[in-house]
Amino acid sequence: MKLYLRIFALGSFFLIPGIIHAQIIINEIAWMGTTVSANAEWVELYNTTTADIDITGWKLIAQDGAPNITLSGTISAESYFLIERTSDATVPNVTADQIYTGVLGNEGEVLFLKNLDDETIDTVSAQDKWPAGDNTTKETMQKNESGDWITAPATPKALNAQTGTIIQDDSNDQETDSQNDTTDQSSGTSSKPKPAVTQEEIIPIKPDPVFTATMKFPEFSTRGVPVPFSVVVKEDGRRNMVSGKFEWSMGDGKNYTWFKNTDFDHTFHYPGDYVVVMTYYSSRLKEEPDSVHKKKITIVDHAITIIDITEDGGVVLENTTDREIDLFGWTLHQGWYRYMFPKYTVVPKKKTLTLSPMVTGILGNNGVEIILRSPHFKVIDTFPKPIIREQVPSDPIIFEELAPDDSIDMADIPAQEPPVTKKDLYYFWQNYQWYLVAGGIVFSIILAYLLFDLYATRHNWSDEDLE
Repeated sequence: MKLYLRIFALGSFFLIPGIIHAQIIINEIAWMGTTVSANAEWVELYNTTTADIDITGWKLIAQDGAPNITLSGTISAESYFLIERTSDATVPNVTADQIYTGVLGNEGEVLFLKNLDDETIDTVSAQDKWPAGDNTTKETMQKNESGDWITAPATPKALNAQTGTIIQDDSNDQETDSQNDTTDQSSGTSSKPKPAVTQEEIIPIKPDPVFTATMKFPEFSTRGVPVPFSVVVKEDGRRNMVSGKFEWSMGDGKNYTWFKNTDFDHTFHYPGDYVVVMTYYSSRLKEEPDSVHKKKITIVDHAITIIDITEDGGVVLENTTDREIDLFGWTLHQGWYRYMFPKYTVVPKKKTLTLSPMVTGILGNNGVEIILRSPHFKVIDTFPKPIIREQVPSDPIIFEELAPDDSIDMADIPAQEPPVTKKDLYYFWQNYQWYLVAGGIVFSIILAYLLFDLYATRHNWSDEDLE
């Protein structure tokens, strides 16, 4: 009896590991992605037993360390477990059992499925290249009932194809051949020995980079005011990207496209909430974006008004919103004089800001109108306020026919001339400044040429010319 127990125990020592290894298998690998995106990679596990198996804490790990997936969940009896990269949208219309991050190298990987005791349950040896799968047609690498890897159309969470391009696993044949190559002592003959197999150096495959884009702009601004926009794009969380294609959708119908990371200003002309979307492509030729960032900005109506003038001529501004407003780029005008607000001139929410005439140079109590303008020179408010006369309905006017008065000579009445409007030199400069600058440059060039010509020909001057 003890002899049978020893034999059973010895047999179990060799059989149990094989049974354990057969419980969960790596069943299908989409290392090439899908027709939608090359980044849409996924791996499918299969429970070959008739019992549910909890794989929480198990690991699916590559020999080079990426990907390294800690599994979580339970695989029902004779069911599938789908692991999708990045998001559940990787495999459309099929729900993922787990999401992972990491990249499967297109040149091949060595994958290990390990249980809680760090025992290897299943292995995929594709160090040199994947034994199946097609990067052009996006057909996946599947295991058929015979245990061979075949290339066939993808079957996520479904029975694998049984026909396709079959790649034989000759690992068992190599082991058999090595045994046959040993010397047969009984026959006294020996087969030709094979050369020793050396361990090839493992060359790690660098995974595809992961890009993250983060836009930077204020969450709140006012209409008609330029808003600064910028974005930070990182590769694998470290290197800032300068090149590529940067597509901006401002949410108000305006789009921008830059082929390098460019800071810019954009103006919203109406109040409301706008969704800004920045799409980054690491190459101009790529059809699928590497990263997309979406963020909302709230635009309100002009909320800064001039409400009062102090006794010493200070200008009192009021912010009627529940947000802080930076007046950088705004201007105060009085006659021909203009004051521009510097950076970080902030008016607190629901508060007032009094500007001293010693700082702005604008004296509010001298009777000259003060104009508050946005950075685009739009009039936001004036002081004193324009008088709006209320129109009161009056009785209808009855016109009487009068006889002509011969005593009035129309020739004695002086002709009425239209009033003369004085032009504001400041606004004349604003409208024609580029023409004036261009004319000044042309005049300077002509004058410089004439002076140079006179100087260059000074040796040819005669005495009469000098006189």
